[in-house]
Amino acid sequence: MVVIDTNIICRFLLKDDPTLYKKAQSIITHQDIYLDAIIIAETIWVLTKLYHLPKADVIEKIRDLLFFAKSTLKEKQLINQTLSIYDSHPISFVDAWLIATCQHYQVPLASFDKKLVKLAHDSSRIASN
Repeated sequence: MVVIDTNIICRFLLKDDPTLYKKAQSIITHQDIYLDAIIIAETIWVLTKLYHLPKADVIEKIRDLLFFAKSTLKEKQLINQTLSIYDSHPISFVDAWLIATCQHYQVPLASFDKKLVKLAHDSSRIASN
């Protein structure tokens, strides 16, 4: 198993450097890779903020990566839930992660961000129905 970083994922998804794309593709398609949630969060930030890719396109690329790569992902269900929340609301991936975590562990969110707390509360009620 190999742990990959944001650069490997971005080169693979963007195909913007042919040499690095081939190396990233070889790693992702031929090795068992470990994907960490923090690297997924960073990748989403890089693709949406630095490369200005549409949120929906980034979500689709990440989902494809999770589905097709030979990956070890400790929190795969939680990440998929986070992607669904992120896709449905105008919030950051990290805020969506917090909401998904609250739902998963059935606990409330403590934050000074009243809108986020309300969204977490409302989402928890929907998830429990």
